[in-house]
Amino acid sequence: MGANHHHHHHHHELPSSGKRLLAAILMNIAITVIQVVGGLISGSSALLADAFHNFSDVMALVLSWMANIFSNKKTTSNSKYGYKRAEILAAFINSATLIIIALYLISEAFEKFYNPVPINGTYLIVLGTASVVLNALSMWIITPGTENSLNMKSAYLHLLSDMVTSLGVVVGGLCMIYFKITWIDSALTLAIAVYLIFSSFKLLRRTVRIIMQLTPEDLDIEVLKNEIEKNDLVNNIHDIHVWEIKDNQNILQAHVNISENIEQIKVSQLKKKIKKDLKEKFNVQYATLEMEFGSEICI
Repeated sequence: MGANHHHHHHHHELPSSGKRLLAAILMNIAITVIQVVGGLISGSSALLADAFHNFSDVMALVLSWMANIFSNKKTTSNSKYGYKRAEILAAFINSATLIIIALYLISEAFEKFYNPVPINGTYLIVLGTASVVLNALSMWIITPGTENSLNMKSAYLHLLSDMVTSLGVVVGGLCMIYFKITWIDSALTLAIAVYLIFSSFKLLRRTVRIIMQLTPEDLDIEVLKNEIEKNDLVNNIHDIHVWEIKDNQNILQAHVNISENIEQIKVSQLKKKIKKDLKEKFNVQYATLEMEFGSEICI
């Protein structure tokens, strides 16, 4: 019954992030192949850079797609937080790869700058335009998933940067044909590469923080401590450790010292209340609280 019911309403809801990503992957594979061929025929390193950039997109989208599948799997006993960290790992690999590709493109640009080769600008205009159109389409397809997933957001950024670089390629082609500017190809390649480094670095920094289990940047432990200690039954809360498993999902471990003469039922209620506060005010999805009574020393 459940399945049929779900199926019945299917045309009202958006296709899953996974299906949307898959469509974007196929389109980007098409762009990559076309641009590699065009780049080789026309001798344009900007086209190859764009193709390379597109290929990094395909990798990024495939990683995002797989992470998306994993993170929707039900949690098993040996992976309490499910595969949510798979998404973070994917975002980390994506951004690291892009930085490496960008460095390669920079060396390529300088090489062409000093040893220019004749380039057919028509290829840049035609293939650049095709890439802009397909990237815009891919972005439109995956937009609904970008609100609350760092992973989908990283995929979206890849597509956006692709569209920008392809636009540059079109403009470059026009400059070559109408103004006979030969160095525009290297300049474009350089611009694409620098852009890649900047856009990837922010994401890399964020994912490294999560992988290293550092306290989330937007969370102040002191504020959290004061909030919990407002409760009359709580003497203090200490040994607090908070980390993220995924964007906007925090985990907390802490010791809570409470008055000695509380009956057991009150302790459970207090625990529930603290967990509720943590979830609502600090995005803490999972909290492990060790309750200590009065003079009991923390072990």
